[in-house]
Amino acid sequence: MLIQSYNPAFLPETARFLAAQRRAEASLEPDLWLPGDLERRIEQWLGLLSGEPDEVVWLAREGGEGGRLVGVLGARAKSLGPNDVRRSYLPPHYGLLPVVTMGVDVGRWAEVLPALWERIVPWLSRQGVTHPQAWVNRVNGEAMATWESLGFEELMENAILPVIKPMPLPDFPGLRVRTATGRDLERLLPLLIEELEIHANLPGGYWMPIGADTPRLARREIESFLGSGADFIYMLAEREGQVLGYMSATVAPSVPDNPNSLFMPYRRGVLQVASVTQAARGQGVGWALLAHLLAWFARQGSTSVSLSYDLRNTLSGPFWRKHGFQPLRRAFGIIL
Repeated sequence: MLIQSYNPAFLPETARFLAAQRRAEASLEPDLWLPGDLERRIEQWLGLLSGEPDEVVWLAREGGEGGRLVGVLGARAKSLGPNDVRRSYLPPHYGLLPVVTMGVDVGRWAEVLPALWERIVPWLSRQGVTHPQAWVNRVNGEAMATWESLGFEELMENAILPVIKPMPLPDFPGLRVRTATGRDLERLLPLLIEELEIHANLPGGYWMPIGADTPRLARREIESFLGSGADFIYMLAEREGQVLGYMSATVAPSVPDNPNSLFMPYRRGVLQVASVTQAARGQGVGWALLAHLLAWFARQGSTSVSLSYDLRNTLSGPFWRKHGFQPLRRAFGIIL
């Protein structure tokens, strides 16, 4: 087996190989949405990588030069600037092994993936990445088992509500659910910081600890979301003037450099952050927020909604599954 670095001359065959992998998975899991022009989109994505210093792709071939492709693995390494709001929860240098540039022939994962990963590790280290994540479609049990054999641990779940169905809007005495405005920023800020702290304290140290700069970055995140137009929303729940929880969401098209954009239908609803303050949990606040938010998604023309949550947060998974969200993808993490 030959392991070689990707270059633009390999674009057509690499796109065909990766598209075939995604179609095979989608044939087993109908909720894995794929565009009709999947191969063209993958070609466009690979075209963006030419000369990109933050991206690398390795190919595995059967035999020597010119042999048949049996595996592809890509990695991204991004450095966050001091004002990037993602610094409030991600390390300054973070790495991602996205689904779009990951594929191995069925029955070959245990043989091919370790050889590809061996080439990726030193590159990530040179980029300063210490906490890479690999996203895998859950239907591919062979891939998930191989990542675990390499020392990766289950980290996050991406789930989808395939069809938005109207939920009765619950009526809890004194609880008001409404769209947040700029005047609510200072009252939303403590809840966002509380949410960041909960995740920072989860086992494994995958998220950034709360620091002196966290309030400033959290404020920037809320300001950015509130000021981004009608395709973005903060839905908050309050009682007697006290904010008990919120959910932030968008139906805006994915940003161009987001590898997930290839698998997102037009106006797919994305639930970004959900938080209920600890003192108000178990009182129906999350249910009320979700019911109002799904009504908003429907008005925006969304037919499905996706979200991601940390598997080690024992409150998240049961809540979303109770309300119809179905796990589709899993993120595995490792500390280099």
